Amino acid sequence: GFYSVFMVANEVRLRTKSYKKGETAFEWRSDGSGKYFLHPVDKEKCGTDVVIHLKDDEKEYTDKLRIQNIIKKYSNFVSFPIVVCGERVNQITAIWKEPKKNISDEQYAEFYKFISNTEETPLSRLHTSAEAPIQFYSILYCPATNHEVYGFKKLDHGVQLYSNKILIQADCKVLLPEYMRFIRGVVDSTDIPLNISRETFQDNKIVHKIKSILVKQLLTLLQDMAKNEKEKYETFWRQFGRIFKEGLHFDFENRDTLAQLMRFNSSTCNDADGLISLQEYVDRMKPEQK
Repeated sequence: GFYSVFMVANEVRLRTKSYKKGETAFEWRSDGSGKYFLHPVDKEKCGTDVVIHLKDDEKEYTDKLRIQNIIKKYSNFVSFPIVVCGERVNQITAIWKEPKKNISDEQYAEFYKFISNTEETPLSRLHTSAEAPIQFYSILYCPATNHEVYGFKKLDHGVQLYSNKILIQADCKVLLPEYMRFIRGVVDSTDIPLNISRETFQDNKIVHKIKSILVKQLLTLLQDMAKNEKEKYETFWRQFGRIFKEGLHFDFENRDTLAQLMRFNSSTCNDADGLISLQEYVDRMKPEQK
């Protein structure tokens, strides 16, 4: 990531000094052409300074608001403070790494509003973590409203992928299948390298393993909702059933589970809004009925 600085800089100077007493400070300097210079310098305080000499047509990166927006987008959840002109920029806590018992319903709701840029309360959530064979943390939300307008506007994928609290991709399409594109949330894994490219996502075994785990956990969440919170599940189905049914055509591994989650209107329902499952339909079949 450091070498990308030369996309906007004519020259970069890096000055560093050890915390150990009596150590010499050094400066590393380069214009990005392939050569660099290293020599001792005078530096009183320990630590590292990076001085960037911007190109004439890249002066937008001296703008305070521009810098703050970049930090908020990619580094809003890092643990150490990032200060711009004396003001701390990153103020949001990465609650997905916190124990569930330490997080209130209000905190979950506020975090959902932050990542989804909405004032709505989510219908349901899934907070999970895994240690082996892959380490990752995630909070996923099912919205209460479907904003996809049929035939005109297809929902963008809403899961953000992080590596150790640093944003890699804001709309990671490979973490969940297309029929779950309405899910919003974050996934954070230290096993995914920071320099992974969009092209290598498709072939990354870690990403595919995380996807498999998340899909099964989300399906289990929906099964529990359908069993124990029938009205809430019917709300989910009326909002997202049309999208969710796409899974029957593509997700053969989970097809039986998806079939159990399907809902339909039947002639025995009280009105056109009534819903039943396939199992309920089969259970009331007459003995001679095929």
